[in-house]
Amino acid sequence: MWVQFQAYVPGRNLHILYTWLLYKVLGPSPESLHVFGLGLDLLNVLLAWALARRLGAGLGTALLASGLFLTYPNHGETHFWTSAIVMNLLSTTLVLAAALAACSGLSLAALALYGLALFDYDQVFLMWVPILLCLDTSPTTGRRWPRLALFAGTAAALAVVHVALRHGAPAGSNPTVQWGSVAARAAQAAAMSLAPLVKLPRWDTLHSLAGGPAPTAVLAALLGGAWVWTMRSLWRSSDEAPSRRLALVGLAWWSAAYFPNLFWFMSGRHHYLPSLGLALAASSAAAWLLGRRPGAGAGLAVLGAVFFGLSSALALGQGWSWKTSWTLMQRFADQAPDILGPEPESIYLLGAPLRVGYAPAFPLTCEHGVVFGYRTGRQPPVNAVTVAPTRAGLFSLNYPEIFGDSYFQWRPLSGARVLVYGSEGRLECSRTLDLGLPGGRSAVLELPGTARCGARPRLLVPVWLESSRRGRVSGPPADAVPGGPVLRSVSARTGKGLLTLKVVWSGTPGRDFAFIPRLYDSSGRLIYKPVYGEDPADPASARMLWPALDDLIPASTWKKGDAVEEVFHLRLEAPLPEGPAHASFEVFSSAPEGVWPRLGEVRAPVAMEAE
Repeated sequence: MWVQFQAYVPGRNLHILYTWLLYKVLGPSPESLHVFGLGLDLLNVLLAWALARRLGAGLGTALLASGLFLTYPNHGETHFWTSAIVMNLLSTTLVLAAALAACSGLSLAALALYGLALFDYDQVFLMWVPILLCLDTSPTTGRRWPRLALFAGTAAALAVVHVALRHGAPAGSNPTVQWGSVAARAAQAAAMSLAPLVKLPRWDTLHSLAGGPAPTAVLAALLGGAWVWTMRSLWRSSDEAPSRRLALVGLAWWSAAYFPNLFWFMSGRHHYLPSLGLALAASSAAAWLLGRRPGAGAGLAVLGAVFFGLSSALALGQGWSWKTSWTLMQRFADQAPDILGPEPESIYLLGAPLRVGYAPAFPLTCEHGVVFGYRTGRQPPVNAVTVAPTRAGLFSLNYPEIFGDSYFQWRPLSGARVLVYGSEGRLECSRTLDLGLPGGRSAVLELPGTARCGARPRLLVPVWLESSRRGRVSGPPADAVPGGPVLRSVSARTGKGLLTLKVVWSGTPGRDFAFIPRLYDSSGRLIYKPVYGEDPADPASARMLWPALDDLIPASTWKKGDAVEEVFHLRLEAPLPEGPAHASFEVFSSAPEGVWPRLGEVRAPVAMEAE
């Protein structure tokens, strides 16, 4: 626990403590964790109801707010992914408790609870703002603004400490701020907040306990009917007055909860905390409409019934997807040890599904590493969708959208096992990898130390290092990055859907490097980037490392004054335009534990050679 406490994402140190306590009490049983997560989810709904009441909501409005929060259909990951229990459910519990303490004028308790939530999960960073709006200063008449200023200053100081740890700690997985993605993340936040209101569940994934889409639809209709009866009864028997404070806190809550993820990354679990703010604001708007139009109660109840029914159906569909994904992981973990034999140095998993309906299946190492490691005690496999081959090993790409360029990893082919994921989750073992190389050629990589098996998977390779030879430095350098190799020259020729690129480097002896190339025309327009993966439009598809100076000529043999000429063959989807061009190379260097951090970027003109 102490090692992880220091090594996990800085600023989330309490997350490790909470997780350690949770597993000490419940163990690793998914069933026990899900029961606890369910209880925590329901506790958050009760706290949301209490908060709405403290902010001036009537009985019907508070029930509407908490009901929307309970059923909002963008909570899939928090309902079904056990890792979200501490990250999202518990941090939300602490924030709600802080807001309720603030409503009671307990500013010190609110600050303490905010701190316990902040150092659990990054998303809480700006939540001190809606908590501040909840702060009751009435017992200290005449000292309202000093109390607010003291609370805001202390909370902001805690947030600054969190950010300093998160981005400045020398150890741990420091996240990378994605400044260029703010607009796209903001659009994603709006879409995931509003789209579920009109999104219909997929019929083929509607599976309730009774099984199948039809029983699920009936169950959803019954739940919607119960909503109609409850809401109409409450609104008829109570005087619902709109609360401006409820609306203000709701809008601030929604904005503050999304704010940190606009600069980092956004996943399904990040919509849980903001959805409460949306529910508070929506319920306040409903109460305002009811006050202006008393006859609107029936219409609001019908809208609530439709929303509640569709949300329930969607949640059941998501549950079926996550259950199917878990079944695939269990099957994989059960079969793999019998096929792999003695413990291998590396495991590659080819052909596995990335998703099952709404749920992830085998997209990245960490998604199935817990299951595989828990069952076998071995290093989890790398899914081939995220790897780029070299002659000695494979680069894998893990979470570039979260940690930027520091999560490229490399594993050797020596002593590797290749598992082929067949139909219905059957696994086969392979001794060889059949590589489809640029130019229509093929090569077979033999994997030393692997038992003979029948499968022979084929991997399409968009780029291949054809040759590498040592020479002496000549001529002035084109460009360099501190601590990285020196780019000397770049030349290229094209033909038959193939681009041959010759790059000459010199560098620091004893270090291995890799790079990502891009070609631009004279006007600066991108005319070539390496595409690897199923979706060429996905930016992560272009983030494929190429070997530089480390495959055919070991870095340990370099000498001062050496230069290395490398020849690559690349697939071309379309002919390159004529005219002058220049190349840019993002340069990476090897680091401990197989991680390859980014050093910088170098540029050079491209000399086009004749055919």
